[in-house]
Amino acid sequence: MKIEAEPAIASDNADQIIDGRPAPLRYRIEQFFLVVVTILPLVGAIWYRLNDSILSIAALPVAFLICCIPEVRAMLKTSWAVGIRHFSTRAAVALALWVITASFFGAFPRPALMGAATAAVSIIMVFIVAATLRTIPRDRIFPPLIFFTALAGLVAIISALTGGALQRLLGCRGGCQEELQAHMSGAAMTIVLFVWPCAGWLAAKGKRSLFIAIIAVGVSVVAVSRSGTAALGFSAALLAFGLAQIRPRAIAFLPLVLASLSFLAVPYLITLTRSLNDVGFSKLLARFHANERAQIWSFYTDLFWQRPWIGYGFGAEGIIGNPTHMPSLNPPPLAFWHPHNLPLQILFEFGVVGAVLTFAVLAAIACRLYANRASGVPFLIATVITFMAATLVNFGVWEWWFLNAVSLSLVFSDRLLHGDAGYEGASQATSSPHR
Repeated sequence: MKIEAEPAIASDNADQIIDGRPAPLRYRIEQFFLVVVTILPLVGAIWYRLNDSILSIAALPVAFLICCIPEVRAMLKTSWAVGIRHFSTRAAVALALWVITASFFGAFPRPALMGAATAAVSIIMVFIVAATLRTIPRDRIFPPLIFFTALAGLVAIISALTGGALQRLLGCRGGCQEELQAHMSGAAMTIVLFVWPCAGWLAAKGKRSLFIAIIAVGVSVVAVSRSGTAALGFSAALLAFGLAQIRPRAIAFLPLVLASLSFLAVPYLITLTRSLNDVGFSKLLARFHANERAQIWSFYTDLFWQRPWIGYGFGAEGIIGNPTHMPSLNPPPLAFWHPHNLPLQILFEFGVVGAVLTFAVLAAIACRLYANRASGVPFLIATVITFMAATLVNFGVWEWWFLNAVSLSLVFSDRLLHGDAGYEGASQATSSPHR
């Protein structure tokens, strides 16, 4: 990809209070909001599950901005009014309604509906954060994000080289080696997700050396963390980004192709694992606990065929996979976390209907991205591919730390596709000294 600098945006001098610039209070609240949402990679590098609270903390400055700044409310209304006209938004609403339906008629309606409501609140909050970010210039958003992502990479590398000394200092003591490895995998995954929006802004600014440096941060973190999941996700994203240099528009359909192949492969996961063992990959697969994953996949695949159309409802694996709740099913170890395969999780929780609606959402988004000629599209696709490839073998989409990391990395990647016109228009009304 040819990296060229974009022209400077006049509205970036946001510390002024005249000529349409933000008033001091608004500027301070925006800065606090930006610190909260951009610090997530660093928080995840310290301890990956601390990401759970990021959106809750961000709700405070967001609430102030919505209540006190009319332009933010206007941006929310505009984002919804424009978005609802697109088929992708309507398909997403249909998928949400199906999630509620599948949960109501699932195996465990009450906990499923409560979990779905919690997820809905998180997703609405992400939408509000995305709309709020569109009222702030990109040149104020991405420098702190790059700083915290680079610092997170340094913390993760030091943690890996010192055997988790920082995490032990924070309270992980004694027999928690497995916890530390889980942390390194989660931290590496968080960092590589945020590498792509950072790289996109640096590419747009023509900062070639820093662009290479932030990619190197991702490679280094993956290498020292020894996380096979993060390595799979980041490698797939690098391949996708390379393909974007050849076919920059067609790359929009790559997530759709990957999703199609992933859903079709679900019935053959066990066969595929055995075949790889037979052709000499047994040692490599054992290193990444392939046999344990195969047991989990087999367990959930068998259950899926018992309720193939409607599924078991939101988060049902937390009950069915827990031996204390369902001892008669004899679930394999770690099955209560998640199926370790996102397409299988969707089929298990929401059935074939949920999978079809998910495919419709991805198809509609792919068509919109294909029509979008913004230079940030390949970086958004790389973020999506990082997430999709990693979830083929690990992570559950309803792990809140992971959902927050994925959602915010996608929000920042999406911000690359939008200029600062919304901010410039909004700021005209903020010059009043009474604001």
